[in-house]
Amino acid sequence: MTYPAAPPAPPLPRWWRWAMTVPTVAAGLAILALLAAVLGLGEPLLILLFAGCALVGCGLAWLILTILGLLRHPGRRHRVLTRALPAVLIVAVALPALAAVPRLRWSLSRAAMERAATECPQTSSPRWVGTIRLAKIHRMAGSCYLFEAGSFLTETGWVLLPAAPPNRRGPA
Repeated sequence: MTYPAAPPAPPLPRWWRWAMTVPTVAAGLAILALLAAVLGLGEPLLILLFAGCALVGCGLAWLILTILGLLRHPGRRHRVLTRALPAVLIVAVALPALAAVPRLRWSLSRAAMERAATECPQTSSPRWVGTIRLAKIHRMAGSCYLFEAGSFLTETGWVLLPAAPPNRRGPA
């Protein structure tokens, strides 16, 4: 005796599939914006603020929609989880990659930065040295200061000190 095969589960509702697709695309765009901020393109603080909020919003949307899909469509759990998988993969792969970008930028720019620090051309205009955008370069007290283009009023960067360690004068 043979039993008839179970009919295939109907597809997930179109609104739910679109509702899962929109935050996935938005999260991808937010991660591209974060990459731009890490690379020094644009205003880093504003990009980090907006892209971070967008990622949190996308994460909440994914969580709510996945729970809703699992509760409302128990026979199609495999399909629901398959639709949620790209979101998890995007975040799981992109965030560690974003953390590696500054180290990669430095390794690509090290020789150019050493050359710029040795030559120390006094400049107040922004320029690219390797993959790092410097706002200005100044020589002060025998050291060369390389200021990176930063957010708002911050000045961060690197300094080339003379061969000897700096003199520390403190209370005796």
